[in-house]
Amino acid sequence: MVGVAQLVERWIVVPVVEGSNPSAHPILARDFRPPEDNPHVDQDQYQDRLEVPLYRPYEKLIEITVRGKTFQIPENQLLLRAFQYLCPDTIPYGRYCWNEECQYCRVAVKKPGAEKATQALSCKLVAEEGLEVQELADELTWGLRKLFAAKEEASQESVAGSQDRGEADPGK
Repeated sequence: MVGVAQLVERWIVVPVVEGSNPSAHPILARDFRPPEDNPHVDQDQYQDRLEVPLYRPYEKLIEITVRGKTFQIPENQLLLRAFQYLCPDTIPYGRYCWNEECQYCRVAVKKPGAEKATQALSCKLVAEEGLEVQELADELTWGLRKLFAAKEEASQESVAGSQDRGEADPGK
């Protein structure tokens, strides 16, 4: 449950789940710079926070499948961080708590060698080679929409092109 609001910049307020770690929030980890003329702010403290890497160390990219489309992501990453790697303009601004409270990052995944898909939270699941993400929560679907927009546009263009040529609708 969202209980407090966290000031990120003077003009941006991010809802935060009570008990969450604000320094783990991707906006704070990357963009927060307090005003230098503020006497109540220890500038060294915030400089140290800015030096914390957003992603865990990795040596290679691994392949995962999201809704039938294959992507390469850094190894050793939480799945939600991997989604942030794929869509850095939208995922950091989603309503995720990054600590299992909100459930906005719920996914259905099939691990390599498993027979059935299971429910998991992408903020706690470490991505592995061959992971198949079959279902996404609405917030993730919105955040990852750019990944699937090209696929949808291509299918719409093929339907429109076949109709222009007088062919039957391929969907029927």
